[in-house]
Amino acid sequence: MLPGLKPAARLELTSYPATLLPGGDEETIRLKSAHWSRFRALRTVVAVYLLEHYPVPRPKGLLGHQQFTRLLAQLQRVLAADRFESFRLAAAGRDSAVFQRLIGAIGQATGLRFDPDEGELLLRIRPAAWQAAGWEVLARLTPRPLSARAWRVCN
Repeated sequence: MLPGLKPAARLELTSYPATLLPGGDEETIRLKSAHWSRFRALRTVVAVYLLEHYPVPRPKGLLGHQQFTRLLAQLQRVLAADRFESFRLAAAGRDSAVFQRLIGAIGQATGLRFDPDEGELLLRIRPAAWQAAGWEVLARLTPRPLSARAWRVCN
């Protein structure tokens, strides 16, 4: 949620079952619903993500069998809701060997092409913002941000 839109976004979200999570420069709202189609109508929120917390000390832990299986289940939930042909990764150290291995494994398991600049499925990996330890993986629910409205004809 963008800082200038917080009051409007909070007002818009009053009809959604939600809780506010602390999180650095941006606020994260945890929506408690599996009806993702409702979220596409939000007008004041830039993007909606499926967030999962992984209790691993480093991103390398996401490559372990248990965590990677869970990560793929998270991605399959998102992929089942919309059409994606490519993905990209937003993470500090994205060019590291560990993240390159993770990118390769995700591409192979999902069949999605990795496009570092224009990938439709945006995956954000960051240190846990609201839990004591671990990492969070956020998968954007839509191929484009919600700000890319169908009715927009000009940037």
